[in-house]
This record gives sequence, structure tokens and C-alpha cells, in this order.
Amino acid sequence: MDNVVKLPKRYYKTPPNGFKINLYTEAEIEMTLFCVNIWGEKNVKFKQEDLRCMTAHFVLDALDRGHKSGLLSYEAREIINKIMKSIEPIYSPSTKGGVSQG
Repeated sequence: MDNVVKLPKRYYKTPPNGFKINLYTEAEIEMTLFCVNIWGEKNVKFKQEDLRCMTAHFVLDALDRGHKSGLLSYEAREIINKIMKSIEPIYSPSTKGGVSQG
């Protein structure tokens, strides 16, 4: 009985530290810039170089507002859907998975 390993009772999923937005094509980059410049809540015009400095929340909010606006074509909304599906959560290396409680 000394070799029995006690397992924790519950695991809680750790929240991600951030999100990674993957932009693979020129169309995805251009659509992201378009949405950020039109529906972003700042009075600044962004360029492609500025994408790395933006927070994921700001970009996702602009993409979501653009998608829900009803002003974009079907093809443009498909590009936004593709961008939103490619988003990956970022965890710190020591907390990936779950944290045991109990």
C-alpha cells in the first residue's frame, strides 16, 4: 500500500494568459486591418506593421463588430470566420492543462 499514488480530487482548467491570432494569407491580413481601421475604437489608422503591437482583444472586438455589421459580403465574412477559428490560447509553460484543487 505504500506505492499507491494519491490523485487530486478535481482539476480546474487554467485560463489562458493570452491569445494568438494566426494570419496566413494577404486576404486575412487585409481584412484584419480593414476591420481594425473601420470598427476599432481608436482614431488612428493602422498599418500592417502595427498588427504585432495590438492586443488580441482589440482585434477580436473589431473583427466581431465587422462580422455583425451586415455591411460585408459573404466572402469577407468567411475570411473573418476563418481568422476567428484559427485563434489559439496561450498558456504559460508551467500551467498548461489543469491545476489540481483538493
